[in-house]
Amino acid sequence: MQIFNNIYNVLTTPREFFTSLNDENNVPRLSIAIWTLCIVNTVFFTLKYNFSQNGFWGYLPQLVISCIGGVILLYLAGAFFEFVAKIFNKSGKMKPVMCAFAYATFPLVLFAPVQLLKPIGQIGYFLGVVFEIILYFWSVYLMAKAIEITYELSFSRAVMVIFLPLVCSFVSIFWLIEFVSKMIYIFKI
Repeated sequence: MQIFNNIYNVLTTPREFFTSLNDENNVPRLSIAIWTLCIVNTVFFTLKYNFSQNGFWGYLPQLVISCIGGVILLYLAGAFFEFVAKIFNKSGKMKPVMCAFAYATFPLVLFAPVQLLKPIGQIGYFLGVVFEIILYFWSVYLMAKAIEITYELSFSRAVMVIFLPLVCSFVSIFWLIEFVSKMIYIFKI
């Protein structure tokens, strides 16, 4: 029942829930958070899968890979934010951040009922897309709120930290393009 209480609390009172995660006595077991993440990945993956192609046995390995991939991404996100926090001498909160991120993705489960709107027509498709965007930004908001409370940052800084990997990816792509173009120019002679 703790998993349902945690899900209810993250959806209704995220500030109090994320604050309670920082208390060592109240940190839920990471395994419960990982099960929550697996539920989210299962529902989200099921929406994208076409059962008529391979049937259940073609679906099962991809579902397991989706769940394992979600857990690996959770650990990578926790390690990344722990690394960033270590730079600012606020480290040591990897477990609460990982738990918070796992619960912050739970609004994505609501994609399933929203998908039922899309086949209705153009208005249904439009409403489905709008609701999915709202749910996605709700999840990003919960992640930013989790970072804000866990690492004691302002909300704007927490949003910047959330989008830091995306910005770093763009910068690294440009650096890679620049490097390759210089190497082509150097070896072209």
